[in-house]
Amino acid sequence: CEYQNSSEFSGRSVAVIGEGNSGAQILAEVAPHTSRVLWITKEEPTFYRDNVDGRILFDQAHTWRQALKTGASVPQFRFSSVVMLPAVKKARDEGVFNNRMPPPSRFVADGLEWDSNPIVDQCAKELQLRECTNGRYKASIDSIIWCTGFSPALDHMKALIPNPPGETFMNGQSKTNPFLWFVGYGDWCGYGSGSISVASWFAGDAVKNLSRMLKG
Repeated sequence: CEYQNSSEFSGRSVAVIGEGNSGAQILAEVAPHTSRVLWITKEEPTFYRDNVDGRILFDQAHTWRQALKTGASVPQFRFSSVVMLPAVKKARDEGVFNNRMPPPSRFVADGLEWDSNPIVDQCAKELQLRECTNGRYKASIDSIIWCTGFSPALDHMKALIPNPPGETFMNGQSKTNPFLWFVGYGDWCGYGSGSISVASWFAGDAVKNLSRMLKG
């Protein structure tokens, strides 16, 4: 079901999966209400400085776009870096973001399990996770909140989008059919176009280019 608010997780053991802004913000929101919270991240989360607000995401996207247009060296940004909103700062200061584990090896009926490896062992030790008799670590979890974005279901367009699509599309335009465009599905539609700010630019470019092509 879709996340509504933090009150529905009161007294529950919760895992939040995803290291981007949505993951950090929802984690900060639900943590005060839970009996236990875990932050599951595939990569080490990165945070902006405290004095930087959300405009930096649009500023970085604009810098990237200008470099692309002028042929300058294109800077690489991590659009998932976390903006330090007041609630996020508070959660950080209270140590909420230290409750972090890598992705689990499996989901079980009453929680999550991890197979032993150096990273898991270190994280599990810091969080005092229970080690199962089979050498695995386990956390009992009542609820899981997914903050991982999405992968579009494109099976119905396999004939148009070979796998991987990056080999046949450039910034969303097909290399074999110039009238075929996709926007907003990920980096193969233009770097960073999985984000709202960048996807809107590529969508605008697609409309302009298609209009010009149709006019001949």
